[in-house]
Amino acid sequence: AFLPDRNRLGKLVLDRSANFQVVGGLPVTPHVRLNSPLVITGELELKDGEFFNGSGLTMKSGSRIIRTTDAGFSSTTLVAPAGGPYHIVYRDGIKAGPMVSGKEGEGTIGICEVSVSDQVIVASGVGRVGELRVTSGTADCSGSVLSADSVSLSGALLAPALLQVTGNFRNLGVFNHRSGMVVFGASGKLSGTAETVFNNLTINGRLNLLNDCRLEGSWKNDGTLMANDRRVTFCGLKGQRISGSRLTEFYHL
Repeated sequence: AFLPDRNRLGKLVLDRSANFQVVGGLPVTPHVRLNSPLVITGELELKDGEFFNGSGLTMKSGSRIIRTTDAGFSSTTLVAPAGGPYHIVYRDGIKAGPMVSGKEGEGTIGICEVSVSDQVIVASGVGRVGELRVTSGTADCSGSVLSADSVSLSGALLAPALLQVTGNFRNLGVFNHRSGMVVFGASGKLSGTAETVFNNLTINGRLNLLNDCRLEGSWKNDGTLMANDRRVTFCGLKGQRISGSRLTEFYHL
């Protein structure tokens, strides 16, 4: 419900499909611009059109931004949402094709969920998320660094140059390392049904190996590896190195 004295809404839906225009033979995307304080306590659903956050949008902790391929959260807008951590869900709309994250990804993110048939290009402004969850389609992390408390893949992840994971990495899909580095910090588990292929891997915390993995680059251990009964395969075409300040005890190498 809208509370005018506090500018609060439980849910706001943007659907400008009925306002599509053609000017000078070119399509013009209908948009809504926010220039005053507004707090979303439940859900901001961007179904169609473009949303400009001139100023004032605050997402409460646990709220969600749902964005389809037919809608945009302008990357040229002045500010990202305040508040959070809030969740972002990317979904298919009526039209097919890839989509690019906007300013919605530059706030304080709890869960970033990709559930599309094509791909979401996660722009460089997205630096940290609580959980990166790819349930379908592809998340293309085009930035140089992305940090996540956890990663869960049923779809595909095209990794950034540096992926920092402070918790669990669960791979039921496809992980493309793109010659980058994955750093495991704090304490987490590597699990899943798919054998994860890394390029360079660094352990700064405690990594509990619950699934086999392959390595095409270098291995550096400054933490603790719990190898259990799992296998680590070095499969690079060039020379590979095992280094670090801590002794690595492999089970099956």
